[in-house]
Amino acid sequence: MNTELPSSLRVDWSMTYPPAQPSTSYVWTFEPTAHPLDAELSWPEGTHSILIRAFENRLDRFLEWDLSKVKQHDKPAFTTAAGIFRRGVAVSGLAQKQIFGSYDITFSEVMPAIFGPNDVCIIDKNVADAWSLHSVTANCLILQVEEASKSLATVSKILSFLEPYRSNPKPIYLVGGGILCDTAAFACSMKGLDFNLVPTTLLSMADACVGGKTGVNFSPYGKNQLGKFAFPKEVLVWRNWLNSLPDRELNAGRSECLKHILLSKELPNSLATKPFDSLTTVDLAKIIALKSEVVSRDPTEKGERAILNLGHTLAHALEAYSHKNNPNQPINHGEAVGIGILYSLFLSKHLGQMTEVAFQKAADLVVSSKVLIGFAKLKAYLPSDNLRDPKMLRDIVQYVALDKKSAGQTTRWILLEEIGSVHRHAGHWTTPVEQEDIENTWEDFVSYFEKL
Repeated sequence: MNTELPSSLRVDWSMTYPPAQPSTSYVWTFEPTAHPLDAELSWPEGTHSILIRAFENRLDRFLEWDLSKVKQHDKPAFTTAAGIFRRGVAVSGLAQKQIFGSYDITFSEVMPAIFGPNDVCIIDKNVADAWSLHSVTANCLILQVEEASKSLATVSKILSFLEPYRSNPKPIYLVGGGILCDTAAFACSMKGLDFNLVPTTLLSMADACVGGKTGVNFSPYGKNQLGKFAFPKEVLVWRNWLNSLPDRELNAGRSECLKHILLSKELPNSLATKPFDSLTTVDLAKIIALKSEVVSRDPTEKGERAILNLGHTLAHALEAYSHKNNPNQPINHGEAVGIGILYSLFLSKHLGQMTEVAFQKAADLVVSSKVLIGFAKLKAYLPSDNLRDPKMLRDIVQYVALDKKSAGQTTRWILLEEIGSVHRHAGHWTTPVEQEDIENTWEDFVSYFEKL
């Protein structure tokens, strides 16, 4: 592979909107009610209640919303809700549109020059504190955004800040980790404003800032359930941001890097175990390139892009369970992804997609990468004294069923045949998995993890 640092990577994208081709329709007869967030977000009255009802009815992104029985004055609320429900679903009578564009992921050896008088910056508070950025520009919003506050309420705050720039556009830079960038980019997309991403964590550099997925959590219905596909004008990567990260955040970010290595036959396995101090900008560029290439081929996850969810099906369920049951000390995203990747290998073996030899090689790489938190820490983060507890497992499986890849009652997973080879099921990148298989695999997984 090329050992020289590219000045930039180009991501070309083309998509239909709404992104998913519906397989059937759902006839709405619901009469929406007002919610305070409707006004705060400048939504048509009733939008929030429609979103709640959509999740309560377990609708998925492959259903077209039939509004033939909806009152005419309520239709704007339904179309608004459809536009952000699981990043957009089809509405009867509204044709799909074809849109396209491109952006550069630019690599720099110096801090990006993004704090001029004409620049608008939304900066994560932790980054502002670490790098003394509280007063770099008059057009600056400092935000403390964590998983629990990755919400519509936070989007409302950002929209209030952005309002003056709708009529007086300025370059907008979103400076922070994946949580801030997901949330603020969603807010920008709601206002129709262009934005640039400046990822400051390993996790956001390797994953969250490449691909155009924006959005927020929608409690109690799970992670990233509301959002839009909205692509940046540019992504600016400066490795030195990582120097201020605590070890826990660095280790969490390595999980996304490991995911890319397991999906690729080109990336050397040695990258998974390389000490962080020697992880170069060139290494980061190689890891980022894997996702940028996949996104260019399939920006809206109609097919191949689903592979980038390796480990995330269980990870999102663990995060949701942990945040509900242990909000003061929850597991973080990267830690959950590491656990989810290991579990996906067990599921791949259990369902016969992966041989014992291929499983052992992949599992050894996961363990040697040191992305896994210890067994005791996982119990503390959930929290649970017994990871074999049937009730806990049932609750986690219920969160799995809310995953965006799921269709109806069928959960869908990314499974591997070996390192660099994703299993294809009937031509699809995802494999349907029954609840019984999840439960049967869990005991072997827990026993293995317990001994590490």
